[in-house]
Amino acid sequence: MKRIIRFPYRVFPLSRVQALALLCCFCVAIPLNETQAQAPAELADLEQKAIRQAADRVSEAVVQIRTIGGSSEIAGKLLNQGPTTGLIVSDEGYIVSSAANLAGKPTSIIVRTATGDQLPAELIGRDENRMLVLLKVDLKHGPQKLETVPVEEVLPGQWAIALGRVYDAEKPNLAVGVISAVGRMHGRAIQTDANVSSANYGGPLLDIRGRVYGILVPMAPQPASSEVDELAGVEFYDSGIGFAIPLSDVLTNLPRWIAEGDLKRGLLGIGMRSGSPHAQAPAITNVWPNSPAKKAGWQVGDTIVEVNGKSVQTQTQLRFQVTPRYAGDILSVKIQRGAEKLDTEVTLTDELEPLRHAFLGVLPERQTTPPVQDEKEQSKASLEGVKVRAVWPDSPAQAAGIVAEDRIVKLGERKIRSIADAVRELDSHHPGDKLVVEFRRDEKLEQQETTLSKLPNDLHGSVDLPTRVKAVEQQKLVEKAIKVAEFPQEATYYRAENALPRGSLLLWLESSEASNESLAQRWKAICLRDNLTLVIARPADSKGWSRSDLAYLKRLLGELRRVIRPDMRRVVVAGAGKSGQLAYRVALANRGMVAGVAPVTAPLPRTIKIPANQPSERLAILVVQQQNSPLAALTRQNLEQLTEAGYPASELIFEATGGQKQTLDAEGREKLARWIDTLDRF
Repeated sequence: MKRIIRFPYRVFPLSRVQALALLCCFCVAIPLNETQAQAPAELADLEQKAIRQAADRVSEAVVQIRTIGGSSEIAGKLLNQGPTTGLIVSDEGYIVSSAANLAGKPTSIIVRTATGDQLPAELIGRDENRMLVLLKVDLKHGPQKLETVPVEEVLPGQWAIALGRVYDAEKPNLAVGVISAVGRMHGRAIQTDANVSSANYGGPLLDIRGRVYGILVPMAPQPASSEVDELAGVEFYDSGIGFAIPLSDVLTNLPRWIAEGDLKRGLLGIGMRSGSPHAQAPAITNVWPNSPAKKAGWQVGDTIVEVNGKSVQTQTQLRFQVTPRYAGDILSVKIQRGAEKLDTEVTLTDELEPLRHAFLGVLPERQTTPPVQDEKEQSKASLEGVKVRAVWPDSPAQAAGIVAEDRIVKLGERKIRSIADAVRELDSHHPGDKLVVEFRRDEKLEQQETTLSKLPNDLHGSVDLPTRVKAVEQQKLVEKAIKVAEFPQEATYYRAENALPRGSLLLWLESSEASNESLAQRWKAICLRDNLTLVIARPADSKGWSRSDLAYLKRLLGELRRVIRPDMRRVVVAGAGKSGQLAYRVALANRGMVAGVAPVTAPLPRTIKIPANQPSERLAILVVQQQNSPLAALTRQNLEQLTEAGYPASELIFEATGGQKQTLDAEGREKLARWIDTLDRF
């Protein structure tokens, strides 16, 4: 049997000479006497004895938890229906467990102690930042006193023993490994390679002396992997990647937890520059209205340099200082504003006002000819600003006197050389902000101040679009397959034979028996006229789309970005019925890759969690509904929910083609195409 000998507490540095001598010792055959041959067996016995003694030191504090009622499945995930684990952390009967154990919102909770007592438990509150729950029982017998491992003593390579009380109520089950990392999840968790799963979620992670490192939980850096935060990270089940919340943190916050009930993650209300968070400085690009940052006087362009006396130089370092905090915590923050450093104080909140994107009211002219090859001509063209294709009716741009053919050369203090420049500047503002617009008309330079509005929800019916790409009689629609490695199915895309670069892209999710050719024919004229690429994707399973297809569609979007090179401001995913519900999931989970979603006769998935709107991830939503549909009331309710969350959401009503349900008629396709064609508005 292979045996791994661990040295859990210290790593002794060796010189080159010492290392060579040690290597020689291992390379020389040394005869073993009988006593020496028995040493490994004795060492194994001692190891097992130490592990059992460590578990015995805390076993009385480890309880079994059973639940009654509640949901058995959430967001397509089956919840554990068996017993789970908790840890008694005080003589008053307070028990801490993993929030995953109560994700189903049970109606009753029963706790069985190590002495066999079965007690009803009261849910006191949830820690939504560390994914824990706090229960209370009336103990008949006080548990053993727990000894906590001081944070500074927790080091990678130390023994780690994961305890649960699931399989046998009389004795705890355990798994053994080592501490593999500290300060994970932006400073909230310890990582271990011991097997961690529903068998010990909520139980303690111990060192070899029986001291408690923390409470075992599933966790993920971003809860996007699960629509229920409590279940984020369950995919690491028994994978060698497990997490524990330091018990010292739990005990520090316990009095507040008991008093307040729920503990929620603290938020600042700022946006930062995109890019690698490990390299980017924490420079502020957006400040939410009425947020803690706004109330502290922070401004766009400020850079955070210190939090509670600790220097921060990157966005990751800032997250390590903020993410472990709770709503209501007060931070002392030093910011750099130009050459000046300012001391500020900010009180974190648990909820931010929904962010709404600022809107000037310009539809920009797009490149409809091959790119300029000459560098001087390219540079000259970029200095001329962004040409106005059309002006949105009743918009701030119209109020400022801007008309088609004008060129936007400056917004505020930012010179505008591209559409991206304009969007970045507007991302740092909010509806109601005043902004000075500088534009060129012929040879005359004009400057006007206007008040920004929010991105509109109307379908731009009166906007004149004079510069759409015109269909050419000789043009053909070209069909090509696109394959994503590691996935069985092929998608098909259709585009003009001489398609121009950076056009629109519509990813249509289809699961009906209609052929790709018939679908493409319906969109042919629009593809040729609007420089639109139609991509038809189908599920691998003949039974239809499922949540497991999300990974495929994300990879497909990445491949389309590489092969088609569309304008990322006009990439839309759509589908009808269940395909439309999947389109919602794809778009909301991949807002950096998708600019719009158009679900056809498809309500929001019941379990989906609408993510907070972000300044740099503009997503527009077009709720497409068949006239007199029985789902109309539900989809309109969804429309209101999305609008309240800050998303620009519009509605399109259509009549079914030839009585076919969920099939857009010609007028509906034209309106959808027109909506796609104007998604690069700013």
